[in-house]
Amino acid sequence: MSKQSLVTSENFIHAISGTLGGVFSITLLFPFETARTRLQVDDRRPSKLSVKVIRDLISEEGWRSLYQGWRSLLVSLSVTNFVYFYVFYGLRSFNWSLSTDDHSFLENSNHVQNIFTDLMNGAIAGIAAVVISNPFWVINTRLKLQGVKLEASDRRSEQHSKYHGISDCFVKIIKAESPVALYSGLLSSLILVSNPAINFMIYESLKRNILPILSNFVSESSLYFCFGGTSKLVATVVTYPVQVVQTRARAGIGEKSNLGAIKIRRPNIGFWFRGLESKLVQTILTSAIMLLTYEHIRSLALLLLGFI
Repeated sequence: MSKQSLVTSENFIHAISGTLGGVFSITLLFPFETARTRLQVDDRRPSKLSVKVIRDLISEEGWRSLYQGWRSLLVSLSVTNFVYFYVFYGLRSFNWSLSTDDHSFLENSNHVQNIFTDLMNGAIAGIAAVVISNPFWVINTRLKLQGVKLEASDRRSEQHSKYHGISDCFVKIIKAESPVALYSGLLSSLILVSNPAINFMIYESLKRNILPILSNFVSESSLYFCFGGTSKLVATVVTYPVQVVQTRARAGIGEKSNLGAIKIRRPNIGFWFRGLESKLVQTILTSAIMLLTYEHIRSLALLLLGFI
């Protein structure tokens, strides 16, 4: 694969479409993201439905608390989605994972090849996105929890510093902790590349195999929405315990080891799935709306530029 083949207008369209889709979906559903984060890091707060957590936050801290950290999240999500969509669809376009001289093998195992290719491309795209965007996600988590007193089983309490925007948070983390702190949760994030990899593998498989059949009876927009939600449901349930560890590491809770891994004392089954309901509501709808928006923006852009 040549360098020139990776830098194309079509790959750029994929990246921009995925970025805009993510920004639109997370803006609509950000209160659920806030509820999920609070449940994951605040052991004092009892587990309950996300709607009730949102209601409690409005009562305790005001409605503005629901969108605390929203701007930094848009930056984090935009960086992540741009890198992920660009790399995933760039690699996918050229069948990078299973390039081989054994063409007869590829012809006889095309379905398996596509699934494996999507999974590998998703993992590579995820690693690239994690390495580039992890500092932005650490900053987002700190801004989202700034000024909030947390009760954590790992420590008696947590009181976060007061930050004044993304750049101020960046500087204070480096000064007060170290540059390494910007990569808190990196280990769990690298493990979690399995989440989008599984998500996109299932999504693309549904598009290839189910869309041609059901599109005669159901609108493609409805199918994109359902495929996006279904694929994210599976990916989220499988990887959720690691997401709990990741969020607590980014928030600075727990005994830290190298690469942002943390040690958790006295965990139980309920601990590993705190906030799952709010995460499922938020992430399924976010993925469904994001991929639906992505498909329409991509199709429109490709049409206008003469690719289709």
